[in-house]
Amino acid sequence: MEKPRLGAGRVAFLAHLETIRKEVEAGWTMQAVYDTHGPKLGITYSQFTRYVARFVKEKPPGRLQAEKEPSNVLTGQPAHSPEVLETPMKSKPHPLFEATPPPDQELF
Repeated sequence: MEKPRLGAGRVAFLAHLETIRKEVEAGWTMQAVYDTHGPKLGITYSQFTRYVARFVKEKPPGRLQAEKEPSNVLTGQPAHSPEVLETPMKSKPHPLFEATPPPDQELF
């Protein structure tokens, strides 16, 4: 018996995607949909539920960006705000490191 190729289950799932989508949207349980299509798909139930979550229940691409403008998490201001862009980064010296050698010693 030949081993199925990598991705063959996903291809089979996508071939039945519209039927599966209609059944899930009609209120069928995922177990009932899997019991109907599982033998044809050649994937486990857990993989089937991941594919349903990814391909059937996914949000349209770009929807999140259109609903909310990105903002700076720390200030709450829009990310493109001049106040955010012009704020300089303040660096503190490391408390255990000093870059200058003692004055009485030679470097080489």
